[in-house]
Amino acid sequence: MMWRRRLSAYAFAVWELELFLDTHPENRQAMESRTNYRQKMQALKDEYEQKFGPYVCTAADLDGEEHWTWIDDPWPWDMQEGE
Repeated sequence: MMWRRRLSAYAFAVWELELFLDTHPENRQAMESRTNYRQKMQALKDEYEQKFGPYVCTAADLDGEEHWTWIDDPWPWDMQEGE
């Protein structure tokens, strides 16, 4: 899916910039780029979750019925674009 690939690319860019900033903490351009990629990543994650549900499923998804809510239908591949 295009979302997952783009989210992975943004996450990689953020991670690399954070590593760079560990040794260059006053590099304003790197900090601005990191902020920009984090905003893009969050916007894309929000779009993905609006269309398909949680991007990352964790124990927080366990409801009172003791099952994972992400397992409930429909699965992301069952949905049509625009639903």
